Amino acid sequence: MSVMVDEIRKIIHAEYDNLVALFGLRPLPLDVYVVDDSGAGGTSAYGTDRRNATPGYTPTHIVLPQEQGDLDYWRAVQPPFPPTCWDRHSDEWPAWRTDLWHEVAHQYQHQILKDWNVQDGDWGHAKGWPQSLAAMASRFTIGSDKLLGVL
Repeated sequence: MSVMVDEIRKIIHAEYDNLVALFGLRPLPLDVYVVDDSGAGGTSAYGTDRRNATPGYTPTHIVLPQEQGDLDYWRAVQPPFPPTCWDRHSDEWPAWRTDLWHEVAHQYQHQILKDWNVQDGDWGHAKGWPQSLAAMASRFTIGSDKLLGVL
């Protein structure tokens, strides 16, 4: 199991490095771990309770929990960057990629637009969220609706 987690972690980091460079973001640590529903898993390297299966953005790190079932299913293959397909049901968009891009949209909203607030009434998806998607989508010459479709 740990070899697979390490492989996925490397792939996620490579994708994140591409996004950081493209959007001019300040890199944050990625908290990638396998979810442990037993309650005996303790915390991740960044202090996240490993029972947590919800991805999230914080100003200090990005949380990207991985379900063991997904790790058993996914191939440890780096999808093309930039994406050649914007269909979230394609092999180019495994759940980890969708989760990462979603959280990077919040990072863009926070670091570039200075308009992120987790308590905005919609978990950071109200003020600044549409502008973040539009700005990111423009880098790929797609509409923000197409980007939202994979997030």
